[in-house]
Amino acid sequence: MRPKPMLAFCKTKDLDKALAILSKRERHSQEDSRKPFYLNNRVNWQERDQQILAQVKETVQELLTAEKPIRITGSKVAKALGQLTLVEQHLDQMPQTQVYLNSVLETIEDFQIRRVRWAVELLNQRGEQIERWKTVRYSLSLWSF
Repeated sequence: MRPKPMLAFCKTKDLDKALAILSKRERHSQEDSRKPFYLNNRVNWQERDQQILAQVKETVQELLTAEKPIRITGSKVAKALGQLTLVEQHLDQMPQTQVYLNSVLETIEDFQIRRVRWAVELLNQRGEQIERWKTVRYSLSLWSF
């Protein structure tokens, strides 16, 4: 059996038609790629902002009233809320939540002060004498009480 060349059965007229069809399809695909970008508005961000704000306020109160002091950070609140990705990636679309979070976030110094006050209060509740070494020990929470 002899191998048959591919173009042996094609006529030049058929080739011209095939090329015309291909170029027309290519033009259509290029036009499709130049369509304007469609903005997806499936999420009502104002409503979502209100919902997340209420949940964030509850979560912050839970963290502030925890047995041992926990530093209030954006990621800590979002993790406790179970919405880490939403809060990290879309916080700019939730302005009320962003303002509230920025107002309650603690710096390291603020947290250290709150932790020392917690240790002093704990020593008072136990009726122990307040001494510097005990305050440091309790505030660092290195040992279980």
